[in-house]
This record gives sequence, structure tokens and C-alpha cells, in this order.
Amino acid sequence: MNIDIAAINKRIEQLISQNKRSERVITYMSIGIFLLGITLLIIEVLSGEIILIGFTILINVFLYWPVKAILKIRKENIVLSATATVLETCPTEKAIVELEKLWAFIRERK
Repeated sequence: MNIDIAAINKRIEQLISQNKRSERVITYMSIGIFLLGITLLIIEVLSGEIILIGFTILINVFLYWPVKAILKIRKENIVLSATATVLETCPTEKAIVELEKLWAFIRERK
């Protein structure tokens, strides 16, 4: 079984760069949601409508999903980086076993 390590490494590098772009977009979205929440909080306090703070809390609750996505992307990047190292350093049979472990790590929902 021949493994073209150069082609796999090239593909892994492409995936990591795509993941980093996605991570940046999600980070900017998170910053926007946070700033919107803080702006609403300031407006609510200055206008004396303390009851409207619930809207601020609701908007900031939406930060959960971008943060979760960032953590998932980072986890994938770690596995992709490890994949390249495993392929370069391990014999073929051992590499297959290690790659199965890495991919199982990506698939787990925890």
C-alpha cells in the first residue's frame, strides 16, 4: 500500500488554511455579537429601561455557538497537523491505526 505523503500534506495544509479563515470569520462574528450586546446594555442603562436588559442577555447568549465552532475548528486543526506527522514518521500499518484514533477523536461529540 503506497501512501503519497506529499499529496496528503498539501491537502492538509489547504484544510488548515480554510479552517483558519473560518475561525477568523467566526471570531469577528463573536466580537460583533458581544459589542452589540454591550451597546444595548449601555443604551438600556442610559435610557433608564433596566427591564430591557433581558434583550442584552438574549443577544449575548448567541455567543455560545461561535465559541463552540471555534473550539471545534481548533480541534480539527490539531488532528490535521498530527495526521501529517503520523504519516511521515510511522510505518504504514501503524500509521493506519493511529489515523483511525485521530479521526475518532474528531468525531466524538465531547
